[in-house]
Amino acid sequence: MAYTTVSSVSSVGALTLGLTNSNDFDTSGTVYVKGNATGLAYTANNRATGVLTLTAAVITVAAVGAEIFEYPQVGQPQYWTIWG
Repeated sequence: MAYTTVSSVSSVGALTLGLTNSNDFDTSGTVYVKGNATGLAYTANNRATGVLTLTAAVITVAAVGAEIFEYPQVGQPQYWTIWG
């Protein structure tokens, strides 16, 4: 699972998303902002600048420092350990 943070404010209507580091992200795909179940699909990843080109305009603001994930796995853990 690729992980980074937003490097510049993403305003409503924007077609790009600036990331702190996009090197681990695919050339195209879908990213998710922590706390938002709606993914942001993108068609290009400029690894030199960390900018993703989105397929549709942003409908919610992503603040600087917001956590971004690609292919997150959500749900209950399958195994866990209890100490003590």
